[in-house]
Amino acid sequence: MHVRRLSPIRLFGVVCLLALLVTGFVLGRNLRDSDVRAVDPLTADSPTVQLTPEWFAPTLEAELVGEHFEGKINGITLGVDDGPVPDCSKTDVQPDPSLLDGTPFDLGLDRLPAGITLQTSPRIGVCADDGRVMWVIAQLEVSPRPGVNGDAGQVQVSRWENVQWYRQQFLADRVEADTLSDRPAVLADRGASGFGSAAVFVVDEEIDGSTMLISTNVNLDILVEIAEEVYR
Repeated sequence: MHVRRLSPIRLFGVVCLLALLVTGFVLGRNLRDSDVRAVDPLTADSPTVQLTPEWFAPTLEAELVGEHFEGKINGITLGVDDGPVPDCSKTDVQPDPSLLDGTPFDLGLDRLPAGITLQTSPRIGVCADDGRVMWVIAQLEVSPRPGVNGDAGQVQVSRWENVQWYRQQFLADRVEADTLSDRPAVLADRGASGFGSAAVFVVDEEIDGSTMLISTNVNLDILVEIAEEVYR
């Protein structure tokens, strides 16, 4: 594990990016001529953070002075710009959830906890070379819970073949290794610093990949609850 201090200029860019686009995940390079922009969570229906004057200034200050995590933890690499991606010459984006049946990409969204609903049909990345599913992205709506999240929140769940790295930046003291359903996992809690509220990363060895859950206005406890249902 390596922790580094980012310059204020770079961190300001990171904070602004996270404030606008919670998911922040980029594959870092095209999937060998695939139109990755059509499926990149940074450019497609990402949940957004509602910035308010009451907390934005102290939040920005805290993010600028904090130590950010960069490196590998429990099988997941965070804070890097590049890494392995699915081997495919062209990606077709499909909306048909039946494509997930019987595959490791079935997220179990039919058993979500009460008060959590699927917003739209998941987006599914299919390799045009051989017809295999390579990734799936789903957007969830979380109803308000008294004392937990005052307003409705959003969670993005995505699973990726051959991807176990993410660009997200987190303060080092809010990143921890854990286990979820007997799988290596990483929990990242932004707490009062906002910008997505929380994230959960889980290693999926059967596809040499991983699953990411990242939220807006949804705390880490709820995110873990959703992740446990995904893997039940």
